[in-house]
Amino acid sequence: MTTPDWSTGSDYTWVGPTTGGVWTDASNWQYDGEPATHAPDAQTSGTITIPAGATVTIPSTVSSLGYLTLDVQGTLVMPSSDSQLTFSKLVVENGGQATISRTLNINGGLQINNGGTATFEGVTQNWTNPSLNLSLLQGGTLNIDKSNIVLGNVNQGSGAGTLNITGGSVVSTASNSTDLSGPINVTGSSFTDNSSLASTTTLTLNDGATATLSTSAYPADGSTVVFGTGNNTLVLPNLQYGANKVNVENLKNGDRLGVDGTQVTTATLSANNVALATTSGTPIQVKSVTYDSSYTDAPTGDETQTVTIDSGQGVICFLAGSMIATPNGVVAVENIRRGDEVLTFVNGVTHVRPVVWAGMAQATVNPALPDDMAGYPVRILADAIAPGVPYQDLLVTAEHGIFANGKLVPARMLVNGSSIFFDRSITA
Repeated sequence: MTTPDWSTGSDYTWVGPTTGGVWTDASNWQYDGEPATHAPDAQTSGTITIPAGATVTIPSTVSSLGYLTLDVQGTLVMPSSDSQLTFSKLVVENGGQATISRTLNINGGLQINNGGTATFEGVTQNWTNPSLNLSLLQGGTLNIDKSNIVLGNVNQGSGAGTLNITGGSVVSTASNSTDLSGPINVTGSSFTDNSSLASTTTLTLNDGATATLSTSAYPADGSTVVFGTGNNTLVLPNLQYGANKVNVENLKNGDRLGVDGTQVTTATLSANNVALATTSGTPIQVKSVTYDSSYTDAPTGDETQTVTIDSGQGVICFLAGSMIATPNGVVAVENIRRGDEVLTFVNGVTHVRPVVWAGMAQATVNPALPDDMAGYPVRILADAIAPGVPYQDLLVTAEHGIFANGKLVPARMLVNGSSIFFDRSITA
């Protein structure tokens, strides 16, 4: 006589129909090679195998599967439920797929490897409490879609699986116990790393994604962030010895770089790097940068550019309507394009030079800050510097360099409150 299967730890295998079978029907289960007398429930332990080719659903009314380990090699569905599902461990492998739309309490952890895929849809859960340890190993894929999840302990070992974050999800890592060493793809979602990206990690951003490498994070030397499709945002740690470990690839017009917990005041792009100055005073520079082929205005050779790459506090040189001298007369700055010729003043002599970069961005004033930090433009009245200089009112940003006494001086330092002043009537 078969030992009662609800009181021993051994093996269950689904032998019911490939689709549409009822979980609670004992006839759909085999126990240690014999017909089961009891379907798996809160009193059982051992291992459940969902074989290849079978699709099985755990009813939303089931809240506990005792001390069972679920080994998914076919397809397992856990639909949305008001209750948390408790069991021992979930293993998804050998081409198996698990779709999970409810919170889990599995103290033995989640293991995904060897062609297995686990997808969390519409789940909000902190995997540090209760602890859900994740092993995302070679050949495994974890999809987080339309979810809000805090990752706790993560083990990826020498052969790391892939993490995909999609559907407007908000995902973060909890601490240094989160060891992310495999590919991470963030699409239209937000990812915050509070731990440590490995040197083998490639973080790819697509379609409006935002990735934040927090100041508490220490990316390993050689970790890589790739700007993919659409315009995306990377926020670097406010630590020079953290940011300078990160390679940035495929940066293009419309992408944004920022710094965690502070604001960027100026950004200088060169052919193979980008340096950010911040209000915190910490200079931030990445390990290296490459530009997407679509970014035709990217710097080359020894060329450098100062551009706006983060909100509000970046450098926008001239405001729309400012007039630039060219060999063919003055032209509004917004109509200047790369390759156009402009007049420059070098050692007291006028020269014709081609424009090597032209870009446009928008700044928004923060009136809560002091005038020189709020983002107000500086208005330089006609004849303020000398007769005919400028020949009409000129609007520039506070950080725009004005050549005076043989050197460039930020416009904010020339403010006198009368002929040169912050124009508070302009807020965007």
